[in-house]
Amino acid sequence: MNISLGYDCSIANKLEEMGIRTPSPFDWIVSPYIDYCLRTNFKYFLDQPFKKKEGISPTLYIIKKYDFISLTDVENNPEYKEKIDTFLKIMRDPSIHKKLYRSSRDASEQYRLLGVFKDCGYVNYSLKFNYLKNQ
Repeated sequence: MNISLGYDCSIANKLEEMGIRTPSPFDWIVSPYIDYCLRTNFKYFLDQPFKKKEGISPTLYIIKKYDFISLTDVENNPEYKEKIDTFLKIMRDPSIHKKLYRSSRDASEQYRLLGVFKDCGYVNYSLKFNYLKNQ
């Protein structure tokens, strides 16, 4: 399974172009800090109000608590809850090898995320940063 952990859309876009993208809640979202979502299993994510920013193209949806910016209306998208549930199921399944990709500008983030994955009990994965950007 090839899964984007975001930061921006570049990883999801590249995986999509290669025909190997497994849908993720971090697809098509600018997501600088994903730690809290992972640690809480997205418990409060959909409870947060997204602010619609109109007058620009494309329309953006912003959730301030997580500093997330989305191109889609996550708050009113019933498929998004399913995407979260599937992501968590895959991450918890030790029999599935996960190739996780993240576009990040923060060198210390890799170590922080490895700690989050350990705390969450996620196993059988490889984590690559900026790996697909130059492919």
